[in-house]
Amino acid sequence: MNKKIKFIKDIVNNTFAFGIYIISMHIVFLPFMARHLEVDNNAKLLLFIMITNIVNLSLGQELGILYQVARKDNEEDNYVDFKLLLYKTNIVIFIFMVFILYILKLNLIDALMFGIISTLTNTRLFYLGIFRKEKKFKLIGITNLLFLTGIVFGIFLFRRGITFLWTSLLLAELLSNICIFTKVENIRKIEIKKTKDYNELRKSYLDLGFATLLTNFPTYADKLLILPLLGSANMSAYYAGTALSKMLFLIINPINGVLLAYLSTNEFGDGKKVIRKQVNINFIIIVLTFLLSIPLTYVATYLFYNQFLDKVVEILIPLSTIATFSVASSLLRVIFLKYANIRYLKYINIINIISFIVFATIGAKYFGILGFAYGVAFSKFLLWLSFYIVINRHQHK
Repeated sequence: MNKKIKFIKDIVNNTFAFGIYIISMHIVFLPFMARHLEVDNNAKLLLFIMITNIVNLSLGQELGILYQVARKDNEEDNYVDFKLLLYKTNIVIFIFMVFILYILKLNLIDALMFGIISTLTNTRLFYLGIFRKEKKFKLIGITNLLFLTGIVFGIFLFRRGITFLWTSLLLAELLSNICIFTKVENIRKIEIKKTKDYNELRKSYLDLGFATLLTNFPTYADKLLILPLLGSANMSAYYAGTALSKMLFLIINPINGVLLAYLSTNEFGDGKKVIRKQVNINFIIIVLTFLLSIPLTYVATYLFYNQFLDKVVEILIPLSTIATFSVASSLLRVIFLKYANIRYLKYINIINIISFIVFATIGAKYFGILGFAYGVAFSKFLLWLSFYIVINRHQHK
């Protein structure tokens, strides 16, 4: 099959798979819970989702990405080292999540169940990286379809009176993990024992995980920071307004996943040619995303979070700017991971997190939710600009 046709076909399959997940969380689960929970309980649920996203996307997903780009002759040894890192990471995540959620005033049972959910999410994200490397995008779709099934069943139980915050998420993760563990080859046969390359791999994982943590913190922490600054109601409204970003990533995340899978095999040829083409495309994406996101943000909020529409209209322009540079930065980051020095990533993200905290806090203090949103938007622009500068310099070496 022609490489371009296969590439497009894989993007379509991965988009469909990711679309199922987006539907599960941002069209079915979160809008339903926002309508049926008290504001404070909804804020608790959003708090967990944001914290676990920061943690799991920085660890489980990045471990899967590292597996995609890792070069090693012995594939079995490669898998053993990654699996050992996954086990250790899951233990740390469970302890951290239970502790932090209990400190944040969730009861012990809820904290424990959310801790279990986080470890299951981390496992799922890692193995989806393996499926992407093997280009098993249809299997990712099946996994996410089972995730949606768990969400729907949990909502059914909620309407029947089982109103725990975690029921739907637990069922979704259990079903999707069962699918994964029945499909991954040799999952029970391989002995877990460090290889000679384990320490080097662990160092790369920690470097990438820390750098991504710094990226993901401002990506999700805007919803965390707004809670103490502007309260639960503004937090829920702001989260509703950023729902379009999740819809946009219905397109962008699958492209990123497939692009990284192909870049890891050098199927696109010369690196400088790839960089030049992707940077040019990125500018076009910025313009189109901004123009489309303004009406789409309004429509998405009207359909799924109508109770917050008035507040979202106030911050429509900065929300569209946030969505635009989040998308553009995400695409540039894939090129950065392949061709640039990964050590620069931590410095880019430190600049990003400092600018996010400073500008969002100052904006909230003097201009309320509008100032907060513009502060976040400016930090997103700086993140994109940092990626662009480093990639552009690498291209002209």
